[in-house]
Parts: sequence; C-alpha cells; structure tokens
Amino acid sequence: MNEEHDTVMQDIIQFTRVRKYQFAKKLGSGACGETVLLHDDILNEHFVCKKYKPISESLRQELFDGFVREIKILHKLLHPHVVRIFNYYLYPASLSGYIIMEHVDGQTIDKYISQNPESINAVFTQTVAGFKYLHNSKILHRDIRPSNIMVTSDGVTKIIDLGFGKEVFGREDLVKSVSLNWCFDTPKEFSAEIYDFSTEVYFVGKLFEKLIKDNNISEFQHTNVLAKMCQPDPINRFSDFSQVVEYSSRTPQTEISFSPEDLRVYKLMADEIVQHLVHIKGDPHYTDDLVKLQSQLRSSYHKIMLETVAPDCGEILQCFVDANFRYRPKDFSVDVVKNFLDLLSRCNGERASVLLANIHNRLNTIKRVDHSSDEDDVPF
Repeated sequence: MNEEHDTVMQDIIQFTRVRKYQFAKKLGSGACGETVLLHDDILNEHFVCKKYKPISESLRQELFDGFVREIKILHKLLHPHVVRIFNYYLYPASLSGYIIMEHVDGQTIDKYISQNPESINAVFTQTVAGFKYLHNSKILHRDIRPSNIMVTSDGVTKIIDLGFGKEVFGREDLVKSVSLNWCFDTPKEFSAEIYDFSTEVYFVGKLFEKLIKDNNISEFQHTNVLAKMCQPDPINRFSDFSQVVEYSSRTPQTEISFSPEDLRVYKLMADEIVQHLVHIKGDPHYTDDLVKLQSQLRSSYHKIMLETVAPDCGEILQCFVDANFRYRPKDFSVDVVKNFLDLLSRCNGERASVLLANIHNRLNTIKRVDHSSDEDDVPF
C-alpha cells in the first residue's frame, strides 16, 4: 500500500483540458512584458494576464528570473490591499510565461485622488496597511510609483506589480541592486547603496506628499506622520510600516487639538519660513530637538525684539534648518516669531512635536540644489 502510494506521488499529474479565456482588451506594457484583460465565461469574471515579453532580448534571461521571482512572491501573499495571483504558466526552455491575476477595476492612485480628493485619508490608511503586510512578509516592493498603486471604483487600494519585488532573508538583501527611474528625490541611504524597509516608507511618504500638494488638499489627517516618513535621513524616519500604522491610527481629534488661534500662529510662522528660503543645498537636517529649538529661537528673538521686522532672518532660519541655504534676509516679522515662541511654550511635548513635524513638512517643499551648484550663496 505504501509502495503504491509512493509511486503515485512521484508521477507528474498533467491536466489535458486547458482552460480557455476570452480576450477583452490590451491594458499596457512594461519592461518585462505586456498585460491584457481576459474574461472567464464560467466564473463570469475578468482576470489580468501578464505575458512575459521583455523589451530587450539581451535582458531576456535576467528579466525572466525576475518574472519567476514575482510569481513566487505573489503566491505567498493574500491581503485585501495587495493584488492577488490565481495561476501561472512557465516555459523555461523558451524563457516565456504568463501570470493570471486579479483584475483591479479602477484607476491609478494619482488619477483617483485628483477626482476624489476627499478620499485621501482612507487611501493613505489602506496603502500603509498593504505595505505593512508586505514588510511583515519580508517583501520589498522596490518600484513605488503612482502607476503601481491602484484604487478600485469602490475606493479599495491595491498595490500591484511586484516585478522588482524582493524577499529579504538577511542584511545582504538590503543592498540597492536596482536603479529605476525614481519619481522622487532619492533618500540619503542611497549614497551607501542601501534599500531597506525604511526606504519604502520614504517613497510612499513622498508619493502622498505629492498627491496632497498637486491636489491642494488641506484635510489630510496625518501630516505629522507624513513629515516623518519623508525625512531624507533614515535616522529621522520611521524604520518600517508597523511604526507608520501605529502612529497614523491615532486620530488627530482624540490625540491632539489646536485652537483656531494656534493654527493661525503656526501658519504665519510656516509661511514666513518658506517665503524667505530660496533653496537648500544637499540633504538638509531639520532641528527635531524641541528644547534646543526653543533655546536658539528665543536667543534669536531677543536680538530683534525691539524691531518690527528682522534686519536679517538668517539666524532664525538656522534654528529650523541645519544646512547651507540661500534666503531673502529682509521683512521677517518679529511679532510672528514672538507669537510662535509663545505657542511652543504653552504646548506639551506631543503638541509641540506636531508643530515641528508640520514645519518640516513645509520645509520639504523648498527647492533643493546639490553641493556642486555654481549659484552664489550670498543672500539677497
């Protein structure tokens, strides 16, 4: 009986009836192939078929290995905010194959938010939940861009296209081994050839920062979390999406509140800072030590407190930005500095941290230039 069982288990089972699908339309193409929409008439469902068809014949073997890697990764994943795989067909001898996966009937995240800006908070929450699941599964996506995050017509976010995905087994897997056409400024760890889970936090943060800016969204509930996600230096950033989810799950209404006057004082200070900064050289370090900030800002204020406007606001700006920058020195309101100092002094540590995180988020909008720029650093 056991011998008979062993013999059966060693046989290759081959299905002679091949499932047939009806072609619906072509969806798009990329570096590894093209995708089409298929219809299953028995299930009455649509599926996406990704066909391996590399853009370069010289990369056929290399990209095929990535295609197989994507299949292996997707087969391990099952989450409402990550695209699902249903079947695959591989032909190693000819370096070809197909993936049958979930059809996400919707739009890319940037198009969806442009039409539904009021959904930004729900989309953010779902997106970070999806990436938290990937990271808990030790998976790096490595190709975070608007076209790889979809939102269905029902408002459900789906992370797609893990063609450059990578499973992390050890520190050696955190070496940056791909150089894609990044949509955003690269983070500081790229100079050390590192791409890790914190890097993905950065790119998701930069994606949402752009969505908010492009669509002029003012009702985003996680500004302080987003500011920390977008820090160029990983030391000042969340290390993974578990931390992002933990902090963003705290609703601002129950956690922290500001009066209309508090918000007015903050906005005037933030506006003065960004209006006087012209550009920042290199990757800036923002001041995140509240005690140090208050001490330096109060010292700067004492030197100008008898004036209406600061004769030169460079020292004020240096309280917030520890970097080389170009700025407009004149007409920085002294009253605005005084009122902001008063606001900081009456805030507890957490509320003061939120104020500072929001200032950092505004600083992220300032133009960056590299250290080799020939532009004159003399302020005007």
